[in-house]
Amino acid sequence: MDWLFSFPERVSDAFTSHPAVVIFFILISISLGLLIYSLTQYRHNQTSKILKESMGQKKKEIDWNDLANKAFSKKEDKIRITLEQANILMSVQEYKRTMLFCTLGAAGVGFLLFPLASIWKSIFFLVGQTFVQEALGRLLATVTLGYLGSYIPYFSVQKKAKQRTKRLESQIQDSLEFIADGLQSGLILKQAIKQAGEELDYPIGDEFKRVYNEMETGRTFEEAISDMAERVNVGNFSLAVSAMKIQTEAGGELEPLLRNMSVIIRDREELKKEIEKTISGAKMTGIILLVAPIAFLIVFTLINKETYIGMVTTFSGQAMVAVALACYGIATFFITRIIKNTTSDI
Repeated sequence: MDWLFSFPERVSDAFTSHPAVVIFFILISISLGLLIYSLTQYRHNQTSKILKESMGQKKKEIDWNDLANKAFSKKEDKIRITLEQANILMSVQEYKRTMLFCTLGAAGVGFLLFPLASIWKSIFFLVGQTFVQEALGRLLATVTLGYLGSYIPYFSVQKKAKQRTKRLESQIQDSLEFIADGLQSGLILKQAIKQAGEELDYPIGDEFKRVYNEMETGRTFEEAISDMAERVNVGNFSLAVSAMKIQTEAGGELEPLLRNMSVIIRDREELKKEIEKTISGAKMTGIILLVAPIAFLIVFTLINKETYIGMVTTFSGQAMVAVALACYGIATFFITRIIKNTTSDI
């Protein structure tokens, strides 16, 4: 029981010695507590939630994340579309809560654990006092890791969305041929879409099944297929949807149009593969230029550690490290932009 009576005294000593750490720990604890409470109050059953909303049984809830709502309100539509493209049953509010949780967690790691302390402190080599260097380095680590932590949900969702999009790209041509065969056999458009949803593989089959269900609830074909094109996010399919909408408005036949679009998509895919082969060497060169400096630094440091310790302990070495990091950052920016611009229109 002695530790219980001495606990207030220990807290007081800790606050006297490291007030910033104690205050940050208290703020993190309060924030995590609010997040946990908000998450436990949220409905986890997605099916039940969708049914209740469709029946108009909406319950007004207390939102503890008003700050996050204001910060990301302009991106809600983009987040919603990305979640649909990844086929993740998560609302925008849940995504923002997860993002805030990751931000606070990564910031807490940066402030409390302070990983790679010597690197963070060496950035402020112009500051003479060691205590000030450590304080500024800890603050920079907190902000940087917190910022990077906020992107953990983003990269996870983007990775799953890209995997699903890649699979959809390989199914578009066959799905158009399948619907064309259904129309040729005498089915109407709605029945052909229903058959595609039942017989085609995931994920394109689920998308056509959703289109059919939306048409059953009263939406027009143009509205349902346009939403599908937005979710699928494949250029070839968007092109086919635009042609289908024009054809239906003009009263023409869809079956020959779908077959022609299938041929066009096949030709575009073959051209895309040829272009990717042509620029693959340039992309690999850019990746090597980005990885090589870090690889050389690790190898040389392992070979002659004493020499490279001077790079972070002396003023001239720290200055060279700062200049090298700045040059590396500029080069990374331009190389990634070149690679992205080269491959974005393929």
